[in-house]
Formats: sequence, structure tokens, C-alpha cells
Amino acid sequence: MLTESLCPVCYSRIPANIYIDQNVMMTKKCPVHGEFTSMVERDPEWFKLAQSKEIYNGYLIDVTSRCNIKCKYCYHDNNGIERTIEDIYQEALDNKHLVPFILTGGEPTRHKDLKEIILKLKTLGEVNLLTNGIKLCDEKYFDEIVPLLSEENGIHNISLSFHKESEGKDLEFLELCKKKGVKIWTCFYVIDDLKQIDEAIEIFRAYVGTIDNFRIKVASNLGVEGKADNKLFVSDVIKYLFTLDETEFQPVNQKVSYAQLWHDGLDIKVVSWYDVNNIDLWDIDCAPYWKANDGTVNNFVTSAIINEGIEKRKFNIRRAFQCDIPKCADLWINMAKEEMPDCTPQKEIWTAKMCEFIKHANNHLYVAELNGQIVGFVSGYWDYDELTGDKVITGINFYVKPELRKTDIGKKLHLQYLDTGHKLGVKKVVRKVTKEHSKVLLNKGQEFTHLIIEERI
Repeated sequence: MLTESLCPVCYSRIPANIYIDQNVMMTKKCPVHGEFTSMVERDPEWFKLAQSKEIYNGYLIDVTSRCNIKCKYCYHDNNGIERTIEDIYQEALDNKHLVPFILTGGEPTRHKDLKEIILKLKTLGEVNLLTNGIKLCDEKYFDEIVPLLSEENGIHNISLSFHKESEGKDLEFLELCKKKGVKIWTCFYVIDDLKQIDEAIEIFRAYVGTIDNFRIKVASNLGVEGKADNKLFVSDVIKYLFTLDETEFQPVNQKVSYAQLWHDGLDIKVVSWYDVNNIDLWDIDCAPYWKANDGTVNNFVTSAIINEGIEKRKFNIRRAFQCDIPKCADLWINMAKEEMPDCTPQKEIWTAKMCEFIKHANNHLYVAELNGQIVGFVSGYWDYDELTGDKVITGINFYVKPELRKTDIGKKLHLQYLDTGHKLGVKKVVRKVTKEHSKVLLNKGQEFTHLIIEERI
């Protein structure tokens, strides 16, 4: 099945093909960075069933980037920027055909003028509030904001997002709703382990009269490797629910990333986002919409990934590709001349060797990019300690541009390299250098876990 996706390196739109093997897989090829393969869904039968083009209507508007908690899986930078009422209203006016408006952030209740924002946007259409509920635990503030979101059916347009970081304030908010006879539209319970579903269901049952429908949302996969075996898909959650109490599909449209179920009488939606590795842009060319930082209005997930790409283009550390090696070669020449001023570096020879070097599974080259330019690199290989049998990283080259060595780029480059090794089971990192060379490397910002000092002969 042909579709469009994104290159996980440069985030350009590229053709992709989805095919069914044991799982549902995606292959795609970037003209610059080469071919990629990732899993779209674990269960082919669910993929075949869920081919709707609809999720739910809505247009998300960030009213502030401030938040009162910092969640593990948050994709916002929380930089403290608060938008003006006029700016928010203009965005709503420009996109009024995409109502209802879903106010988000950051945490929208952190905006000092939230009441005025809600009232002004209601002149254009329905308004929904996506909140962690912390500030709404204040009864005075609750009475000021919540009644503004009541609809004729008696349900209040509030979406509550559960987070462990709120330290129980979400439940405190629900207790206040119960006390005041308020029923909210939905809640999101974020999981990264199937066993957490039990706790979610327990909460859903406790507040079935306070919440109209419930959502189990798999933790964001943004930034996660596309081939990771531990990623949760919608089908994984569905199968788990079917092992518990009575579960059946609702007689409505189902979508690969958005399932609608009845579970023991509870109206439950299951959500699992795509990431840059496996996103099917044609599948999610639909609401809910969100304005990305490049000014384009897209499906919410697409905009989130676009924003991720914008941030990574500012500064990013990643595995190198063949097309990166000539740029690294220029840095290698500078490194060689810096360490041995009288040498004559052979760029072509080094480039050819590195192109061959990265073809081997145990050899690795990482680059640091700043505003699209490669400003540093580190290379090395994984091997086994002959005495202990442990996996070991042996470093070969490490370089960061001199003008950037007082920044933390060198440290981040080194730590990212180590983190990748740790995920592969590496127990020790060594760097084979002379005593003189070790001082040079330390001055360039590299940190060492373990050094093997080799004397010159």
C-alpha cells in the first residue's frame, strides 16, 4: 500500500510503502539519507479492520507554554511564553471551520486570562479545555471556569489528562466534580506498560458518573527508535482488554491509531500515536488539527512530529549516514592538523575507509548537528572483553569545532554515544590513546569512563 511518510533524519516528506509480513511494516527511502524500515502495527488483522479516515473533530490552540508540572513524556518545551487574547482569537478566527476549539498548552489554566479567552472564543464556536486539573482543584477557580464549559446535554467540555507528576491532583479534581454534580467529557490515562491498564480501569469505574468517556493513551513515541520491540500499539491494548472483562468494538469507525470499544459497560477509546519512523501521513490527514511551529496546520500528530524535527534541526545528535562522511572528513582534517601540525591529511583515503567502516554492524559514527551543520563527530566500535566476555566500546575519533568546546556539545555527543552503547548491553567504555593525546581529547570536551593509555614506542 503506497502512502507518504517522513524521513527520520531530515523530516522531509517521502514516499513509503506499507506491507504485511508477520507484522505491518513500512519501508521508505530518502534520496539523501537512504532506506528505513519500521513497524506500523503489530497485528495485521487489526490493521485490516481499522481503515477509517476519521477520529474526532477539533482544533487545538496553545494558549500558553507554561505548565505547573513537567511530565516524563511531554513534547512541549515549557518555555514560559504566554500568548495574548488577541493572538489566540485571531488563530481561532482563521480556523473557525475546524471547531470545536480545544484549549491546550502547556497547561491552559496557567494563563491569567483564561476566562476571557473562553468567553471570546465561544462567540466563534464550541470550546473544550484540555487540562491536568491541578489549578481547578481550587474551588473558587473551579466555580469561575467550569460553568463556562457546560453544554446543553449537561456534559462539560473538559478533557482531563492523568499524570503521576500531578501527585493525585487529577483525582482531587474529579472528587470536586463529583461533589458539585459536574460531568466532564473525557479523560486521558497515559500508559507505557500494559499492566497500568488495570489501574486505569479501576479509576474509570470509580468515576463512571463523573466522566462521559475514557481514553487509554499509549505514551508518546516521539523520538523513539522505529524498530523498538517494546513499543505499544493499539492492538496490544485491545488484546489486553479482551483478556479482562467483557469487551467489544463499538459500531463506529475504527482507526489504526484510534480504537473505540465498550469494556464492561465503559466507553473506552484507545490511542497510540505514530512517530517519525512509522508515520502514515495519508492515514492521519484528518482532525484533530494543530498548528505546527512552521505555521502549517496539520493533524495533531503530524504537527507534533514537525515540531520535533524543527527542534532537532537546531541541535541534534544522531547516527551518521554515508552522505555525512565527506562533511565529517573536513572536521577530521582539522582534528589531524590540530593534533599533528606537520601532517598532510589524506581526505580521500579517510573518507573511503569510513564509508567502509560504517557498513559493519559493530562500528559506529555519530555526528552533532547545529542548525543543519555538522559541528562534531565521534567514532568507535563494539567488541567483547576477552577476559570477562562483556561488551566494550572502544573509541577511535572524537572532535568538536574549537569555537564550540566551551559549550556542552562535546559532553552531549559523548553521553549520547554512551547511552546507545548501554542500550546494547555495553559494560565498559575504553579509549586507546597516548598520555599526550588524552590531554588533547579532554581539552576538546570528551569525558571518559575508562582510559587505556598506550605509550608511543
